[in-house]
Amino acid sequence: ILILDWHWSHTRLDFLWECPQANMDPLFLPAYSSYILQPLDLGTFTPLKSYHCKYIIKLP
Repeated sequence: ILILDWHWSHTRLDFLWECPQANMDPLFLPAYSSYILQPLDLGTFTPLKSYHCKYIIKLP
């Protein structure tokens, strides 16, 4: 599942055509609903992004 907003680049036909071929299911959020996911961003994705950055820096 790939969670997306309605940015124009996410709704292009060429992008949407590639999703099933890449085994991705796009899930579009309703407009102005990102505030609902804010706790998830702060509690889950921020630590994950931090760990990912530290891991990438250590790569040769």
